Amino acid sequence: MLALWIRIAKPLIAASLMAAILACSDGVMTTEPSQVEATVEPFQDGIVKGSSRDMRLTFRARHGYGVRNLRLDADSLPAGWQADTDTRCDALLPASWNAATADYYYPDQDHPQVCTLGLIWTPPDVGATQVALRYTYQQLDSGAPGSGEVLVTVQGIADVTTTRWIYQAQDGNGAILRCAVATSGLLTDCMTAATGHGNLTAMTRIGRSLYAASSGIDTGGNPTGSPAVIHCRILDDGSLDGCARTAENIPIPLGLAGRDNWIKVASIADATLYHCTVDAVGRPASCVAELTLDNAIQGLTLSGNHLYVGRYQDDASGVLVCDVATDGAASNCRPAGSSGGAALNVLIHGGQAWLAHYNDNQLSRCSVLATGEFDRCENAIYPATASGPYGMSATDTHLFISQVQGNALSRCALDPAGNLSDCSDVLTDLAQPSGITTITLP
Repeated sequence: MLALWIRIAKPLIAASLMAAILACSDGVMTTEPSQVEATVEPFQDGIVKGSSRDMRLTFRARHGYGVRNLRLDADSLPAGWQADTDTRCDALLPASWNAATADYYYPDQDHPQVCTLGLIWTPPDVGATQVALRYTYQQLDSGAPGSGEVLVTVQGIADVTTTRWIYQAQDGNGAILRCAVATSGLLTDCMTAATGHGNLTAMTRIGRSLYAASSGIDTGGNPTGSPAVIHCRILDDGSLDGCARTAENIPIPLGLAGRDNWIKVASIADATLYHCTVDAVGRPASCVAELTLDNAIQGLTLSGNHLYVGRYQDDASGVLVCDVATDGAASNCRPAGSSGGAALNVLIHGGQAWLAHYNDNQLSRCSVLATGEFDRCENAIYPATASGPYGMSATDTHLFISQVQGNALSRCALDPAGNLSDCSDVLTDLAQPSGITTITLP
């Protein structure tokens, strides 16, 4: 079993290197900085006691140094930790390495050589703990032995009884990630629920049906395949089943929103809002062009009898709001007003509108009038590491934001007044995360 290459960042990666090389000169023991840096990436916020998760230990030689025989000190592994496949980097050498001597070096800043070893962690107890993972190597220039350790903070948690799941689409690899969401906002039991669905740009849900827009283009606008709306069924355990391509007549779908027995699709290719009816199992069965808007349309959001259309053009129109009849017919699309410019996606939650401003890495928050227009918009507190905010989803206590350029999922605490605090990245190393949706199962 190879380690899973999705990682969680922030407080649980205490990957500061506390390393030293012991050398003897004229009978005097000296301490020098390690020639190797190491990091360990946990997969999620916390891991339920008794369950196991794959981790990865990544080594990088410091710039200008070379080492060989780099390996994890398996005898020093703390309780609950075990090596996955091997403890030696020479067993996992890239093609450019010298397998005979296991030379490992960092020739220049632009061409690092990285060695990654798989680890498995099974929390023996509940609570946070800090462990030291030790490693050894030989210096290439002198042959002297070297060693180091990386300090990692990990958290074992009690069994989380939750029926809420969050789904994260990824534009870069066509995969959908699923995590359980605890009341505290903690993400656990993360897994890849679906793969191989092209460039996913948006996501929505109607009952147990999950929909993801596969645009057929990459983030640079280059064709990558045939567009479609992916339809999956959500099972009792939150997993996805029967994912299939539908609505293949819609060119470059970028936005999705629906309810009851219909779904809206925004196409940037022909500047058109499409209306699709869904069949008894939730599949879009008939999609027809409904309204021509403009070629800046992006994400879609439904709230009451209003449909919000995100746009990437930074002009006076900003976000559009349309009236929606009970049968799903949209009409009277107009600027929502006070939106602060281009916002690719909108989330309506708790009587407020959250707008993701992709171009300037910012969120704004607006009041929503009874007519559907926005009022009193202001910038919201947001992670300093934000890069390309895109999809959003909220629980009663937390706001989740995907960073399509930063390849991360961020989480902020959300109070009853709609104020954000404690924003941080909780999933990193994603592949251009885009749309998000949640479900609470009975």
